[in-house]
Amino acid sequence: MCDYSLMEISNRLARPGEELVVHRFPTGTKGLMSPHDRPILVPQASTFWKRVEEFFSLPSTDCADCVPPGAQLLLREIPDRLQHELKIGSIELVTFTQVSAQVGMHRDAVMFSNGRPLLLQSLQEGQFIQVISLSSRDAVDSLHDLYGGAGSLVATTEI
Repeated sequence: MCDYSLMEISNRLARPGEELVVHRFPTGTKGLMSPHDRPILVPQASTFWKRVEEFFSLPSTDCADCVPPGAQLLLREIPDRLQHELKIGSIELVTFTQVSAQVGMHRDAVMFSNGRPLLLQSLQEGQFIQVISLSSRDAVDSLHDLYGGAGSLVATTEI
């Protein structure tokens, strides 16, 4: 899904095999987008009125990639702090989920195989995430097709 605060941003459904990046949108909320859709900021001469206009306008170039609950994602380069805190490895296969149905709250999250959820808002900006499958039912077949087997992909830490 797209978190509640991304509803006013153009969006599309993510595709299996696609690589996405955690991006902070103009609303202040983190979400997923294709690195190819990420706006390239070109420095321009800035006048007072140009800064006022930029402050009150949302860029139309941002496009959120929505992921349905149950989708299987591969998180890579998980920061050491999160690895230690959640007792996970640097690469993890996760299930996209929603932790609440409450209005006005961030609810998009990933669920690790050890049962620990993590809000998308807690992921690091710029972190890459690969969409393995849009449903948990097809995840094993998708991993096999993409990588020739899932066994060597997921590094977990046992404590």
